[in-house]
Amino acid sequence: MPNYPNPPITEAVLEIKVSVPADFATAQIEQLHELLPGYPTKKKRRTVESIFPVEGDTAPKTTSTDTGYFFTSENGKQIVQARPDGFALSQLNPYQGWELFSGEAKQLWVQYKRIVQPIAVVGLGLRFVNRLDLPWPFNDFKEFLATAPEVSPKMDQRLSNFVMMIETPQNDIGALLRLTEALVPPPNEDLVSILLDIDIHKNENL
Repeated sequence: MPNYPNPPITEAVLEIKVSVPADFATAQIEQLHELLPGYPTKKKRRTVESIFPVEGDTAPKTTSTDTGYFFTSENGKQIVQARPDGFALSQLNPYQGWELFSGEAKQLWVQYKRIVQPIAVVGLGLRFVNRLDLPWPFNDFKEFLATAPEVSPKMDQRLSNFVMMIETPQNDIGALLRLTEALVPPPNEDLVSILLDIDIHKNENL
């Protein structure tokens, strides 16, 4: 499949969810950093939870839990997210094609498996976040989008904003597609910019 010379993808994400033994320690994931020389920046991934009392003067209780690590490439364009329950690779703009992206993800996944040693893969996900900068004016979003908002002919056809999200099963591969579209601020007044977020995932014990 040929690549677009200038793809509108601002972020591509490939995610693999896993199950691990009950006694697996999150701190073990830090060892993965030694196997990723192309990702020198390491940062802990934390989940913060606050519990607010229903009544009384008791101050809210906040807890912070380490849930994995982020490893970032030298140019900041590739980010590995390693957790006990999964692995993900994010590729920021510029996206250079599926072959390079999936090939990098495969190599990183091999190293993740070496450290985490998951019992099974329980989910797969692929997401492409696009920003389409469309030349203004135009008559209908359907000139550019196969799935687009449709306004009743009894209403003013001009849109100052919109957000649309649909979910549809992909029966051929047993997955679910979540498609989100929205207007976002354009880089200049001669353009209309649309967020096109394509997120497909499946839960299956492999």
